Amino acid sequence: MLKWLFGAKEGSAETATRASAGRRIRRQTLDDSLGSIVHIPELKFIGHCVRSPNGCYALLWRDGNDEGTRGGARESGLGRYYLIDGDVVVAEGQVERPNSGHVADNGTFTLNDWQFTSALCGRFLAFRADGSPIIARDFAANIYESGLSPDGRLATCQACNAPNSVNRRLKGTPYRRAIGTPF
Repeated sequence: MLKWLFGAKEGSAETATRASAGRRIRRQTLDDSLGSIVHIPELKFIGHCVRSPNGCYALLWRDGNDEGTRGGARESGLGRYYLIDGDVVVAEGQVERPNSGHVADNGTFTLNDWQFTSALCGRFLAFRADGSPIIARDFAANIYESGLSPDGRLATCQACNAPNSVNRRLKGTPYRRAIGTPF
């Protein structure tokens, strides 16, 4: 049963796949009545969900493996994410430990990858609506917060607890980058 709850396949991190792209889900199954947790039976998926400000896109992610044997802090078993436009899966991919997703009105989306390690590190990822990567930035610190502008043109993240930080009074260092014009 746990395998059914937490799907993902081993593979290359940061790579969007087309396995489910174009697949339709029943609109009513994208039910977020449990807050940010959703259940999509067609995808055998239970995980987190955020919607774009205009409500057109939904970004889903799960920090757990396909077998349902591992979730959260672990050393293997890639997590999975889906971008859904209305009732159609437009992008799907896997990263080590996807968390804290955001999606813009144009389908641009970001994820924080907490990675398979207990070291202070993190990876900030940004993708176009088709799942192609825009940014994959590694940090030698934990990623604390991240954000994405409603139009998808600006992404930001804040790292914290960096070793050898020059200014120890500040808990984090902001990283901001324009990630492109709306599509």
